[in-house]
Amino acid sequence: MQPVQILPEGLVRGVDPAHQADDDRRVCRHVQDPLIVVEPGTRFDHNGADNAERRGDRLIAVGEGNHALRRLSPSRHVAWVGSTLGPRLVEEMNVGVDDRKRRLGVLRGQDRFRRQRQRRERAHEFAAVEPDAAVVAAYGLILPPRIVAAPRLGCLNVHASLLPRWRGAAPIQRAILAGDAQTGVTVMRMDEGLDTGATVLAEAIPITVTTTAAQLHDRLAEIGTRLMVDALDGLRSGRLVPVRRILKSLHPAEIARLLESLPHAERKVVWGVVDVDDQGEVLLHVNDEVRAALIQGMDPEDIIAAARDLDIDDLADFVDDLPETLTEQVLRSMDLANRQALEKVMSYAPDTAGGLTNTDTVTIRPDVTLDVVLRYLRLRGSLPEHTDVIYVVDRYGRFIGGLSLERLLTHDPSVRVAEAMDTELEPLADDLPAREVAQQFENRDLISAPVVDAHRLLIGRITIDDVVDVIRDEAEHNLMSMAGLDEEEDIFAPVAASAKRRAVWLGINLLTALLAAQVVGLFEHVIDQVVALAVLMPVVASMGGISGSQTLTLMIRGLALGQIGGGNTRSLLRKELAVAAINGVLWALVVAAIVLVWFRNPTLGAVIALAMIINQLFAAFSGFGIPLILRKLNIDPALAGSVVLTTITDVVGFFAFLGLGALVLL
Repeated sequence: MQPVQILPEGLVRGVDPAHQADDDRRVCRHVQDPLIVVEPGTRFDHNGADNAERRGDRLIAVGEGNHALRRLSPSRHVAWVGSTLGPRLVEEMNVGVDDRKRRLGVLRGQDRFRRQRQRRERAHEFAAVEPDAAVVAAYGLILPPRIVAAPRLGCLNVHASLLPRWRGAAPIQRAILAGDAQTGVTVMRMDEGLDTGATVLAEAIPITVTTTAAQLHDRLAEIGTRLMVDALDGLRSGRLVPVRRILKSLHPAEIARLLESLPHAERKVVWGVVDVDDQGEVLLHVNDEVRAALIQGMDPEDIIAAARDLDIDDLADFVDDLPETLTEQVLRSMDLANRQALEKVMSYAPDTAGGLTNTDTVTIRPDVTLDVVLRYLRLRGSLPEHTDVIYVVDRYGRFIGGLSLERLLTHDPSVRVAEAMDTELEPLADDLPAREVAQQFENRDLISAPVVDAHRLLIGRITIDDVVDVIRDEAEHNLMSMAGLDEEEDIFAPVAASAKRRAVWLGINLLTALLAAQVVGLFEHVIDQVVALAVLMPVVASMGGISGSQTLTLMIRGLALGQIGGGNTRSLLRKELAVAAINGVLWALVVAAIVLVWFRNPTLGAVIALAMIINQLFAAFSGFGIPLILRKLNIDPALAGSVVLTTITDVVGFFAFLGLGALVLL
């Protein structure tokens, strides 16, 4: 007898079930001696596997569950076949095989079909109860689909980790051994996977260097009990049921904003309910700090799955936040062409045109007809998102021009591309700053723009969605920087981290305040004699600060938009000084009149009026010059400008007011 090829389990999937068993039996006609057929449920221990290995026995394992057989060498003739074979296959395979050739015989196990029938009956009995919910604790098996689907509110499992981290067995011990800073309890809605269901509730607790597994177990048990009660109450009341349904109706960007607005505990719950297909897009839209926290709690497989459907430019931003080991895994999961494209984009700084480039473009040659282009596009079946222009390149990949879809559809199909394309379409240089890219899109009303390198080779395109992100990020940066904050900071960041960041600028402000106080201290004797000066000092400083802030904001905006250069700075300075002089005189007269009525001292009114005019002019000059100086020093004017300006206006205002008071009033 010749050895026969055995179909592996799953190979015949898709075949009509009515014929599958026959197809399986057809390939199992004869086998060589010796033969062991292991039915489902049969205990075939490791000793038996070792003996079979030494003897060179040919083994056929029906179904699953004979784990000892998996220890055998791949060179052994071990076949795993589907459960559709059943007992009839065993009987058929033994026909014509004598006792000598069956010296080990056929090991018959428990009837699998009888056990399956019993399971179906139990599932039917369970469903007949019409349960509202089913609760299991640290369940180590996968529930059958019929059981999972039976309860109206689902099957809930309490698991001792913050899923998706540490699925499966021993999550407490694994968290300690891995050196995790925290763990927790997750109440999840069970599905057909192992600890893969949607998160209903979760709560985290810290792990210290002295925490033991026993201590952690007892603490998590207490939390798990409370969370399960809360989960059942929430499901009963309908408070937790609609979460997944609501998220499915939201765009990934909207989900990202929702996650950023939630405290950490609630954020973990919602993130656990986000559809796997949307996780990649959601991670792109959250700020850097939130993204890093979410990625830290994800399994590597989930991270790779989240990155799988992202565009190359988005994937470059995503990979930047991954640990080096995960970055390598993501790269290995990609085909060669996409991996090379990603590496190309990642070689550019993220705030340049090259870093914003999406390599997914459609290119054509100038010597073909429009009809050929149309047939080519039909064969492709789809176009990249935001495609409004097809780029024309020569045989070396150098950019020549663009063919708009409008021209493609409206021109004579027999016309060559060279005759219909737009040769005046100007590409963007790959080293162009992102801010200037946004300006080009604004000025030229672009939907997409080609990007070329120094040799005019086309590397990809930038689309309007990426430019909108640039504009938004720039606006957030300017707004947050004026307060000394980072736009990527999580609003629910830990207290210690937030306090540390803000302490730096508070310390800088303290130094500037002490400098202003030192100036006031120089005129202590004057204040002792004319108390009204102390009352009116804040007026002079605040008016100068407001005036300077207006000029500073105008300058920062002008520099960001490229409106300010060497040719117009003098004109702008004269204009700002003129505005400051007019407003200074106007409000100085108003304040002088108020002081005259209040203190009945015309001299004091004149002193404060003159001090205000001086401070207004100095504030305008400072608001104009500070951004230019900081720009030359490669310091962000939005970040440090307001601090420097406040110091100058306070010092100059106090010095002018108190100095004039000392000269005139004493």
